[in-house]
Amino acid sequence: MAAKPARLTTTRHGTFAIRWIVPARFRDQHGKPREVRFSLRTNDASKARILALEFNLALERLKSMSNDSDFSRQIAPFILQVGDVRIEVKDDDDQLRFNRFLQDHPDFRAKLLASIRSGVEPSAAMAELIGSVKAAVGAAAGAPSRFRLKDAVEKYLQSLPALSKNRRSTVGEKDRTLSLLLEHLSAQGRNLEEMTVQELVRPDLIDFIGVYASRRGKGGEGTAGHGSDDVTSAGSSKDGDAPIGLSPRTVMKAISHIKDFFDYALAKHWAASNPVDAAFDKATSGLRAGAQKAKSSHAYSVFDAADIRAIFEPRQYLANNRASDDFWAPLLGLYTGARLGEIVTLKLAAVVQDPKSRLFCLNVGTKNESSKRLVPVPTALIDLGFLDYIEHIRALGATALFPHRELNDTRKNDPSKHASRAFGVHLSKVGIQDPGYVFHSFRHTAITRMHVSGVPIGDSEMIVGHANQESMARQGSAGGGRSRPGGSTHIGTYVQAGAFEQEDLSLYARLKQHMDATLNFDIDVVRLRKAAKIVLEHTVSKGQGPTTTFKSGWHTNKPGYGAEMVKLLDA
Repeated sequence: MAAKPARLTTTRHGTFAIRWIVPARFRDQHGKPREVRFSLRTNDASKARILALEFNLALERLKSMSNDSDFSRQIAPFILQVGDVRIEVKDDDDQLRFNRFLQDHPDFRAKLLASIRSGVEPSAAMAELIGSVKAAVGAAAGAPSRFRLKDAVEKYLQSLPALSKNRRSTVGEKDRTLSLLLEHLSAQGRNLEEMTVQELVRPDLIDFIGVYASRRGKGGEGTAGHGSDDVTSAGSSKDGDAPIGLSPRTVMKAISHIKDFFDYALAKHWAASNPVDAAFDKATSGLRAGAQKAKSSHAYSVFDAADIRAIFEPRQYLANNRASDDFWAPLLGLYTGARLGEIVTLKLAAVVQDPKSRLFCLNVGTKNESSKRLVPVPTALIDLGFLDYIEHIRALGATALFPHRELNDTRKNDPSKHASRAFGVHLSKVGIQDPGYVFHSFRHTAITRMHVSGVPIGDSEMIVGHANQESMARQGSAGGGRSRPGGSTHIGTYVQAGAFEQEDLSLYARLKQHMDATLNFDIDVVRLRKAAKIVLEHTVSKGQGPTTTFKSGWHTNKPGYGAEMVKLLDA
């Protein structure tokens, strides 16, 4: 049991004294309580409290040299009054924060001790440091609660779906970053069962980021490859083929995730400040500059006609993409410009008919408000059998567009991970090796084709989700050959959705016209439709009700069977 803390008391002569119970380890062999009492030789209460502070500082220095944790409980409560500024230290936590303040402000500490030793009135000796004292008082008054770091991370991640607009993939990234941070701290010998949020400080984070930046990228051996839409390899060794770590952009994402966590911790009163501050930014300025440079130079390549023919050559396409998501996701990307994450998370309920035009549309968009939109299903996808596939899986009792992909925790956090990697493998097999070509290149291809074909920018933005369809329709910001409403500042108020009725076309009929006219490609539709039918026939269900399971494609250990399916394309 810890000894009682030192306290100020008075002598019979009216002067102040310090009364301190010596820790057990310094007592005699019988372990009886041993008390030290000595006079401060002053009857000035303020000076006595400051002298008591110096006594406790000496104890802290002794503790640091002896590594004796028992000293942490020998803190004398005191109040330091300087003018209208008051610092009150009542317990171990207060003392710890005040000691840290003294360490961070050596000028203040020197003035304080000098005033004690010289007998100068403290308020006069420290007049120029009142601002620092007020900051210390503010920190003490708003001292954070001692909340365990592990619990804080868990509660923060649980709060994200309700309190933020983060996509599921972003939530997954934050989870992975903070999990890696906890693993790093544990590897450094920190006790995560006891470590609090306020004990995680800037040097810890700088150390972690250094280790994190040296990790290998998503591509296994360090090359980003086609499997990811974000090139993560930071560079190469002198030989030119060995990566040296993650890209600055990827590391900056991790820093952003940590900063967001501490913003939440501040709001919950678990931390007194965010260690990802100006000093942290300065220490990681090289990463920041590298990320900015990479962002300005990074661009996805656009597929040309030869690329499209190679990617969708029916025999190779079926051989490499026998499961329904692997088969349909690239085609949906090609003909709609939709994001991969939007495609693979589609529900069957998202396939709807526009009541006015009776056109089938996809209700897509998860990134932000602008991304939420109805995208007409283009004629090419209908010709390939996409609506037939929809009816097939609906008859199986499915609710998701690709029900065979189990919605486990990994897929919830990163739903496009499998499809991204599968498409990357396919690109490599058809001879497209440049890492600038990824699934997102379909989006760039669609936008570029619509632009060069003269599609009004407002319409193209509504198709790909760069503008909110509802507000665009209300404001009349699309169609009519305009890139933006111009002239009158009141046009957004007076132009209504009726402006979209051009030549008796509804909004979605006109958007479909744009897509059919510009997103047409020289591919073998006849044999691709046969391939789509084979994929449909190999998408099956087992069981009924909640226990229903789904399967699509055939196993890779059946190359002979796969070859037979490919031969059917020429039948």
